[in-house]
Amino acid sequence: MMKKFLTTAVFCVFLSVFAADIQLTKNDFNHSIGSWISPDYWGGKLTRITENNRKYLELTATAKGNKIFARAHGYCKMIRFYPDMMIRIKVRVKGQGKFNTGILLYPMDNGNPAGYLRSKELTLSGEFQDLETTLKLEQCHSKILPIMEINGEGKAIVESFIMDAVAMPGNEIKAVSSFQIVKSADQAKELKFSVNTTGNKFFISEINGKNAVTRSGNGSGEVTVKPQNLLPGMNEIIVSANGVSATIYIEISNEYDIDETVAREIKFDRNIKCLFLGDSLTEFYPGQNYFARLEFWMNKFNPGKVTPVNAGVGGDFITRVEQRLNAELTGRGAAYRQNMYKDIFKNRYDYIFIWLGHNDTVTSRISKHGKFARPQITPDVQERSYRAVLKKLRELNPDAKIILISPSPSDVKKFENYDKRFNPQTQIHMFGKPEFVAAFDAVNRKLVKEFDLGYIEMTAAMSSQTDIAKLYVEDGVHLSPAGGRIAAREILRFLAGTPAKTAAPDEKKAEYIPEYQPETKLTGNDFNKSLHAWISPNYWPGKIAHISENNRKYLELTAGKRNSEVFGRAHGHCKNIALYPGMVLQIKVRVKGEGKFNTGVLVYPLNSKNPAGYQRGKEITLSGDFQYLTDYLILPEKYSKILPFMEIRGEGRVIVEFFDMHCAIDPNVKLAPLSSMQIVKNPADAKEVIFNADVPDGKAILCTANGKNASVSQISVNGKVTVKPENLLPGINEITIAAGGKTASAFIDVNNEFAADDEIAGKISINRNINVLFLGGSHCEFYPGQNFISRLGFWLNKYNPGKVRIFNYGVAGDFILRVEQRLNAKLTGKNPAWRQDMYSSIFDQQYDYIFMFLGQNDTVTSRISKHGKFARPQVTPEEQEKAYRNVFKILLSQSPKAKTVIISPSPSYVKLFEDYDKRFNPQTQIHMFGKKEFLDAYDAVNRKLVKEFDLGYIDMLNTMRQDPDIRSLYVEDGVHLTPRGGMTVARGILEYFAAANPKSSDSTIPVSAPENNSNAIDTSFPLFPENLIFYHGFENSLTADLSNGKAEPILKNKNPKFVPGLHGTALFCGKDGGSFLRFSRNGNIDFDNPGTIIFFYKPLNWEADRNKNFPRLFLWGIDSAKGFISLQGANDPKNICMCQRQIHLMFLYGKRIPDKVYTLPPPGKTGCEEKWHMLAFSWAGNRLYVRWNDQPAKILEHPAGITNDDFPADYFSIGAGNNWNYLLDDFMVYSRRISDEELDMIYKAAVKE
Repeated sequence: MMKKFLTTAVFCVFLSVFAADIQLTKNDFNHSIGSWISPDYWGGKLTRITENNRKYLELTATAKGNKIFARAHGYCKMIRFYPDMMIRIKVRVKGQGKFNTGILLYPMDNGNPAGYLRSKELTLSGEFQDLETTLKLEQCHSKILPIMEINGEGKAIVESFIMDAVAMPGNEIKAVSSFQIVKSADQAKELKFSVNTTGNKFFISEINGKNAVTRSGNGSGEVTVKPQNLLPGMNEIIVSANGVSATIYIEISNEYDIDETVAREIKFDRNIKCLFLGDSLTEFYPGQNYFARLEFWMNKFNPGKVTPVNAGVGGDFITRVEQRLNAELTGRGAAYRQNMYKDIFKNRYDYIFIWLGHNDTVTSRISKHGKFARPQITPDVQERSYRAVLKKLRELNPDAKIILISPSPSDVKKFENYDKRFNPQTQIHMFGKPEFVAAFDAVNRKLVKEFDLGYIEMTAAMSSQTDIAKLYVEDGVHLSPAGGRIAAREILRFLAGTPAKTAAPDEKKAEYIPEYQPETKLTGNDFNKSLHAWISPNYWPGKIAHISENNRKYLELTAGKRNSEVFGRAHGHCKNIALYPGMVLQIKVRVKGEGKFNTGVLVYPLNSKNPAGYQRGKEITLSGDFQYLTDYLILPEKYSKILPFMEIRGEGRVIVEFFDMHCAIDPNVKLAPLSSMQIVKNPADAKEVIFNADVPDGKAILCTANGKNASVSQISVNGKVTVKPENLLPGINEITIAAGGKTASAFIDVNNEFAADDEIAGKISINRNINVLFLGGSHCEFYPGQNFISRLGFWLNKYNPGKVRIFNYGVAGDFILRVEQRLNAKLTGKNPAWRQDMYSSIFDQQYDYIFMFLGQNDTVTSRISKHGKFARPQVTPEEQEKAYRNVFKILLSQSPKAKTVIISPSPSYVKLFEDYDKRFNPQTQIHMFGKKEFLDAYDAVNRKLVKEFDLGYIDMLNTMRQDPDIRSLYVEDGVHLTPRGGMTVARGILEYFAAANPKSSDSTIPVSAPENNSNAIDTSFPLFPENLIFYHGFENSLTADLSNGKAEPILKNKNPKFVPGLHGTALFCGKDGGSFLRFSRNGNIDFDNPGTIIFFYKPLNWEADRNKNFPRLFLWGIDSAKGFISLQGANDPKNICMCQRQIHLMFLYGKRIPDKVYTLPPPGKTGCEEKWHMLAFSWAGNRLYVRWNDQPAKILEHPAGITNDDFPADYFSIGAGNNWNYLLDDFMVYSRRISDEELDMIYKAAVKE
């Protein structure tokens, strides 16, 4: 019998939750003893023994001094060892005595070992046991060695030893900032990391050479780290916790000016993509190698324009690159680390750099060809392989500039010295033998001339350095920071001499050409496996067959004759999705044969089962060699379905290796609906629909559809797009804009039951902003923008505008056990559920209501089951009750003030499944939804829990069962809701809200106590909600209450404090633990059109701080060195109180707008009083308006006006984490100028005397 013994040093957890990250060593002693030794200075004897035809390592204790023990160590992969790194060791062992394992620790200065980390002791027996231990490092180490020990008399027989670096699930640290190169330490910018760790604690380590300084930190989300111990050279800043880490490098370079001068000469007038194919010189030392340097310098003077892609693979040579490239394109003959080329050719590139040679030219001391007599890749093999690679690259990227880089020379003297020093029987692999490097380079130069390629002379550039050894690390092959600097500089010099083609200043701007990327896969057919669903129907001529050639199978399509026409055509099938005009299809095939060939799609209109015609790609002439064909088709209309097809035009035949079809998108296109669902009684009542549209060429397609009717038109777009609904029909009308393969939709329901729902909604009065959470299955998730949750959002906000924010966390397929698992995993980081990411931000805010709509998947039952035919639901009532109890406990802990409401299950259209049972063969599996006894049992448990936990309850089950036309509540599958079904569910929830929040009485939702009775919440605030595009009330949440863009902050400096404020709670700002927040500007502030920003602030104890020489009072702004605007209290003079300083509207760092400060007079003593004050800033045309409290707005002439382009940074900041303490509340952004009269109304509504 095998036993398992788990032990953990330093900390205790269940080890099974850890996932292997990096394998450090793996020893199966049946194969060899590996690198394990027992040095003379330790006790013990190490041997390799045989038992039962298997070999083991045997470690036997011996006397050493006055102790009896045994100790042996192995070796492991050299990586960075950082604080809180988790090292898991697994040993299978038997024997006699006390045994343990662990690691030997070496300090950063590579001196003597600093000590041990050990597992708990295991008492050995004659049976094999599995010992598993996880150890945590407490500081940085230069290296570690695995050890095994016997304490006292005994011996251990070891079958295997595995050591991995592991991480605690649910913990993640990512680098947000990138590599920096600076002249001096004071120029280094603060670093940003994204941190999600258990306990929100982490370590910060700064490493330079043999120096390492570690300190602790805490926080979550985006964390800012200020470097404190930077030294000349390469500095490594590591943030680590629980086995996860992220590293950012900062180099203080004494050659900064040289590289900056070169980089400044590189100018790109458009976005550029660069692909780097290479070996370990390209792959190793990520974040600080020559590739990282290039990324830094290329973007320094062309910010955001250059996207480099690193496809370097350690150990590569040209024939392996060829093999991997072929396998990526054909799916056959995978090379070493084939995944490194996965999807790299989905992009089009402007430059392709190939840097190979040091592995191609390596040569061996002991070889059948003689001592150092032949390179790994001979020149003839190199040339043949390069030709194949270049041909494929040209085929895939015909417009790319391909550049060959001559080989790195390596530190060849090091290997020549090895040859002199080491025993002749010792194998040595020499890198950089000059004649082999020269021969490799000669082939490169020949190909450069023949193929008209770019060329970078790297060999000479590196060989000419005074001390070539400094260009390499200890192995003489891989690049040191100095070597990476030289490599990057030579590539920069090439780019400075040959920038990408751009239009001359006086030329007409070139037409925008999108670069599509595949997104949704519609079909993928590898014909080596089968013909899949491809057929050639009788009404088309031609013949389809599955043929074999060279041990591989292909689809063969041969032309035939129909009347006077000669052609061959076959079609396949693809995934059914919504098909919009403007959708882009990417089709890729690999074909050979004879004749004219093309591919495309057969299209089916909305109102017919017959095809409407063909969308064809370009025609090619086939040959006896395989060739790749990639086509992009843009659908001109809305279709019900499409079928892919292939065609031979005229006599001929085609042999097809594979056929792939994807939806493709232009990543530069950004589309989003800004309007919510509308429900109207008459078409004339529908309001304009607004979209955000960022489309490079300004062209889009507008499609309005209702059922089987659709109209399509071309439109011009620039920023916001406003669509006036026309030709609306009863039912759901879908308004879609499409561009670059992307779509965005808004929905208008012309509803004949409008009056009934409007009457219910009119009875609901909500007197503050509330958050509502929905947990459920596909009823919640499917049909976004038009489902019952979208309907509910419309009605709840119709008479309570901007007050209700709904958070939809529905996950298709969910049942209560999976909800429980996902919630548990969210809190513990253990045992993640399917689609765990759906709950990633579920508890980022507090909720007022939590609705749970489950049951349809819980009660599903199967025809073929070990329990019997339709005999048992997926979740039994016992399992249901237990899981619900745990879910309630979690929800209560995370949102203690929320009212939880259970919605009974949807009954489904069970008759459909009963009919299936009668019609289909008994061997056909059927999953039945809506079996009555299972639904009733589920509902009975719900009702029991509702009573026990004092929950809300909405009886949807019986409401829907009693509907005289229950079939109309469900789509074709009998499960998911039609618009009428969604309307029924939304109405039931509206009735619940009307009962809980009647208009005639105060809201039952608990409201935070105001500061005093005079600040009671005004139900009309905020005013003019129809013009609000952003509103943040700081009601115990970081998330904005209303947003036309991103509502969640993209940055916070610390955990916020919420205190009683103007309406509910306010945000505390200032030196005593205050916060600032940063939000995305996209959709939330628009300087291209008139607008207004209004907020309220309240000073806190400014009189006491007046003598502390505090600088400015930052309230709101875009605080970027690329374009700065802010509303703030003046920076100077610092020796007086803020109330005696001017209020400034400040512009800085503008390319178009000169630096300018507009001033308002000091508020005076009133400005220090701990009362609420209002600041408002408006812009319209060439005028700016600034107003404080109820004073008339100051009108500022600003001839240049302001635009979005004046402030490139896509964010704005509010609040502050330093200097003057104050409260901030009710931050509002309007989409028009708010007049002085209207500002009076807002001020009086908010700040009542």
